[in-house]
Amino acid sequence: AEKSVARLRSIVDKVSQSETNGKLKDAKDALWFREFESELQGEIFTNTFVKQDGMQLLFSFMDQSSSANVTKMAVNCLYAACEFPSPLEYIQKTEGAVESLYTLIYKDSLKLCNAV
Repeated sequence: AEKSVARLRSIVDKVSQSETNGKLKDAKDALWFREFESELQGEIFTNTFVKQDGMQLLFSFMDQSSSANVTKMAVNCLYAACEFPSPLEYIQKTEGAVESLYTLIYKDSLKLCNAV
């Protein structure tokens, strides 16, 4: 989980740079989300991910990404993680997390609809 958090942090850093306009330039980063989604299907991994601020990074990525397909993969990761109690507790207990999720849903609904 530590490696995944570090990788997600580097991806968020790349996407947040102004010259990227929210797009991932490296296809390997996009492919990583597919592998990451399957890792989130294990409860121990997911709990560790949440404890190491992984959910915050996932929210941050979804907020800053302007690529519809990659955002959809990140949403799939969030969906997979929420099969377990730890990510749901994070969303419920972290101030602003639910509002952030609603904002993402409404602000990016067109982007996500295009991706689907």
